[in-house]
Amino acid sequence: HTNYFARWFLMFADFSKILVDREDLNGQYFTYGEYEHLYLPLLGSHQRKNATVAIEAISTLKENTITITQITRLTIRFLLILLLMLSIEESI
Repeated sequence: HTNYFARWFLMFADFSKILVDREDLNGQYFTYGEYEHLYLPLLGSHQRKNATVAIEAISTLKENTITITQITRLTIRFLLILLLMLSIEESI
């Protein structure tokens, strides 16, 4: 099933701002806008894109004065609703 939050935050991510600093078998370092030399232990350009979507999600939520605790609560609520929807869908 599609993660609707991720799809919404994809609108804010500008993948053209991703600059690869270094990539080897131990992971990769990249820069995204003002965030420099970010380390990811996972390889691949899709991992950099995933990380930038996460950065934009946190930035957008923080701009709207939502705290990390609130983000965690929202995520838990969203997952519970999603699980409920999936269980209802499977029983139909």
